[in-house]
Amino acid sequence: MSELPDTAGFAAANRYICPETVARHISCGPSLEHHLKAVNRYVEAGYDHIILVQIGPEQDAFLDFFKRELARALDRQKAAQ
Repeated sequence: MSELPDTAGFAAANRYICPETVARHISCGPSLEHHLKAVNRYVEAGYDHIILVQIGPEQDAFLDFFKRELARALDRQKAAQ
């Protein structure tokens, strides 16, 4: 972000933020329902394109989860609308 142009600025800005605080605002973890709920907030707000990304080193695990569970659940929700 332009407001935090370097790692020192970023470190200072997030010094008091714990993982639990982040988890309340960002959909993370292996819960299918948690991710569907997060995506639905944006769909209900009128977004028609949503980008899902994995943050961290578990890229393959996220892609497997997406293929195995999340994509199908999102398709089922879209068909039900």
